[in-house]
Amino acid sequence: MSAAIFLYDYTGIMAQPWLDAGYTCYCFDGQHEGHTIEGKLHKVGIMFDPLNLAKGMSFIQDTLKNEQKISFVFGFPPCDDLAGSGAAHWAAKAARNPDFQQHAMALALFVRDVGEYYKVPWGFENPVGRLSTLFRKAN
Repeated sequence: MSAAIFLYDYTGIMAQPWLDAGYTCYCFDGQHEGHTIEGKLHKVGIMFDPLNLAKGMSFIQDTLKNEQKISFVFGFPPCDDLAGSGAAHWAAKAARNPDFQQHAMALALFVRDVGEYYKVPWGFENPVGRLSTLFRKAN
C-alpha cells in the first residue's frame, strides 16, 4: 500500500480517511517529539526552517526512504502570517522581520515542492488572506 504525507499537521485529523483506507500516513509537525508510530500513523517532529527548506526536504526523504510509493501530499502551513484574521498584527511583525510573509509563503510552497518531488497530487489549506495574491486563487 502507499503512503501519504501531511505537513504542519499535529492532529492527524486529515490523515484519518487515508489511514482508514489502509495508507501509511506521515504527519510532520514541530509539535511532535521525535518519531512515534501508532499503527500506520507516523508522527514526526520537525520544525521546517523557511530559510533552509533543502534540509527539510532531505529530512522527509530520509524518513520515507523505505516507502515504496507516495500517493498524496497535503499541508496546513502556519497561517498567522498570511491569513486575514492575523492582519491586525502584520505591521508589528513587519517591524520585527520585514520578510515575515515571504518566509510564510516559503513554508506554504514547500508543500507544493514536496508534492512535485514525489510527482503526486498535493494541496494546502490556508484561510482567506494574502495567499491568494502572493500565490494564486484557490482551486
